[in-house]
Amino acid sequence: MDFNDLHVAQGLEAVRDRINASLEAANDALSPTESLAASGGSPPDMRKPDGGGEAVPDDGWMSRLRRSESGALKPELSNAYEIFKHHPAWRGLLAFNEFTGEVEKLRAPPFARGESGKWRDADAGHALVWLQQKMSMGMGNPATADKAVMTVADEYRYHPVRDYLLGLPEWDGQSRLPRLMVDVFGADDNEYTAHLGISMLVSAVARVLKPGCKVDEMIILEGGQGLGKSTAIRQLFHADWYVELSEAPDNKDFFLTIQGAWAVEIGELQAFSKANITMVKMAITRRDDKFRPPYATRPVNHLRQCVFIGTTNATEYLIDSTGGRRFLPVTCRKADVGYVEEWRDQLWAEAVKRYQDGFQWWQVPKGLAEDEQDQRYVEDPWEERISEYLEGHAPAPSYPPWRNGGARSAYINKVTIRELMEYALKLDVGRQGKQEQRRVGDIMRHLGWIKLKQQRVSGSSRRIRPYLRPGVDPGVEG
Repeated sequence: MDFNDLHVAQGLEAVRDRINASLEAANDALSPTESLAASGGSPPDMRKPDGGGEAVPDDGWMSRLRRSESGALKPELSNAYEIFKHHPAWRGLLAFNEFTGEVEKLRAPPFARGESGKWRDADAGHALVWLQQKMSMGMGNPATADKAVMTVADEYRYHPVRDYLLGLPEWDGQSRLPRLMVDVFGADDNEYTAHLGISMLVSAVARVLKPGCKVDEMIILEGGQGLGKSTAIRQLFHADWYVELSEAPDNKDFFLTIQGAWAVEIGELQAFSKANITMVKMAITRRDDKFRPPYATRPVNHLRQCVFIGTTNATEYLIDSTGGRRFLPVTCRKADVGYVEEWRDQLWAEAVKRYQDGFQWWQVPKGLAEDEQDQRYVEDPWEERISEYLEGHAPAPSYPPWRNGGARSAYINKVTIRELMEYALKLDVGRQGKQEQRRVGDIMRHLGWIKLKQQRVSGSSRRIRPYLRPGVDPGVEG
């Protein structure tokens, strides 16, 4: 007998008695909230309405349920909301994870095959069936039940990574981060690796405590396959908050995948083309991601909460000499996972303290990274010929007539891309397109030459933009 039949046969009081009996039975069957501590976070504080999961029990919620004249519950969003928020079978079950941007079930919901974890599409259908069978609600649209769930969860938010960082034991004062690259990855012990050890963890703390903050560089861990680099990163950042990618960020799936990740490992960098390396450079410097998640009705702007870490087995992989400045390489000789397991909490506690003390993770000390980056640069075969030409070592008659009659010349102070393509590389006019011009420009920047402002050629209306040898006065003749 449903509530409508019961009302006709025995009256409204009998309907209320039936509902109260079902509430008491559900309350007795409740299981305690499952702990999230095992995954590094903490469950929402059940005592605080703004802390997540469950407000102080509201005994008056049933009086707010809207009913038809027969006493049956109306199939409305507000009724589903009150039930999912206050019914003993649901109270404290739903929360919104601010890190992943997803609704979560903090314990198994009261329907078949219900389990804790992320709210799934199938759960909306199960929730609707539960409302129909247990509460005799004539609701027919799963989307309405889903909206009610989202609304309740949105009132109870938590952030597992932030909770982890702010709930760590106090830092013991022993400085470990400057030697992180040495003790964990077997890197050389110097000022450069000391900065990397600190900045990697402090920037990760910053991205959680201040989402969308500036993090423009990516540390590259180099070392042989099987060394354990990925395992150490996963252990350091917690497995639930780590994701590994081996494809260039050229589609929406990339930006969907990194949501809910604290550390994003981009592997096999040596296999990336120049275009893909450029995409990686652009991706890591973004502070937010705007896209429409699956099944959402409008685009959402997500402030970045992750940091990127690259891994490679190669020693030469920086194809783009300018974009390579975003990459901070370090040679790894081991991966001490045991050290990470022993000191992980203290490593992060130190990072939080350094962040709070104002460590500037985005400022790489000038000159520290350049030598390391240059060693990883994949040299363009044109570079040697251009270097010889610029130093006056190209064989005659390689030089234009106006440079010492075309004979072997002293080294050059000013030069244009056009001159280099025609005389140093001996490219036909048909091969002097934009792609070749960009390639020569990349080489000149890698060699340290400075591109000057546009200037008029003496005695001509033609304008050029020459490159200037580093350390030379711009007013010097070519």
